[in-house]
Amino acid sequence: MSKTLDGKLSISRPSGSDEPYIKIAIEDKLSRVEFLEINIPLEEFAEALTGLALRPVTLKVRSLDKVGKVKEGKSLNFVVKTKGDRKEYAEQNAQSHADEGWTASTYFGSQLSFSSIDGITFAHGCQYRYVEVNNEA
Repeated sequence: MSKTLDGKLSISRPSGSDEPYIKIAIEDKLSRVEFLEINIPLEEFAEALTGLALRPVTLKVRSLDKVGKVKEGKSLNFVVKTKGDRKEYAEQNAQSHADEGWTASTYFGSQLSFSSIDGITFAHGCQYRYVEVNNEA
């Protein structure tokens, strides 16, 4: 099976490694997921650029289930049932409050992440999922 997608390419030379290498990253335009990272030693990259084929590389593949899909998000609000650390409670319990098939974000570091009404504390976050693109109009 073959599918054509739009994407973005990044080529960099990360520092701080004992062995110099080139990092090539591929990102899917729709999902904005970096799903492929190629690491190739600098010498092998130079060989490839000058026409020597099939150079050895290390491939890191991830999040293929999200490629070609669109990220959809909505709010997630729930009662914080603790008198202790509300941020810790929210991070640990967010997924149990998310809708079925959705993934809860565990980020609760904003000033707007919590509110209190009549002594009840609420956590405010978001939940998301990746869905197929609907091309029908």
